[in-house]
Amino acid sequence: MLEVQPTDFTTHYYLQEIFHRTGDLRRTLQEQSFLMKADVEKVDDLEALIGVGRSLLSSGNIERARSVLERVLNIEPESPEGHFYMAQILVSEEDNAGAIAEVEAAIEAAHGNYPEAYNLKGEIYYYKELQVPRAAEAFEMALRQDPNLPAAHFNIGN
Repeated sequence: MLEVQPTDFTTHYYLQEIFHRTGDLRRTLQEQSFLMKADVEKVDDLEALIGVGRSLLSSGNIERARSVLERVLNIEPESPEGHFYMAQILVSEEDNAGAIAEVEAAIEAAHGNYPEAYNLKGEIYYYKELQVPRAAEAFEMALRQDPNLPAAHFNIGN
């Protein structure tokens, strides 16, 4: 497929995943380079877009991550992951109210079952807003949903 459509975003995304998992750093970086520059307005593969948005966010490429995640939310306004990663962008920009709204949208889109989102909500309340009771409530909800979530255990002091 890559030889037929060398600019196919989805193909490059999955190749990048394969190369990463097999330890081929050179080819992983080559595929990531393509993904970082690709025009996402023509892409409709949510899994690939979310994966690239997450990678961009973790690499600190906030503006590019925002454009990819905005594309996700344009395609699927109820994407829990789209809202979750958008919340992380807003946290990095110190827009705590916006981040909380995005986390709540993620939780709602996931029908209330998104422990990582509850944990992020707790982190925002605890570390950014200094609202300990609200933070504890969010961390406890995260742990009710996933008793093995390490970040929530750390945050609640277990």
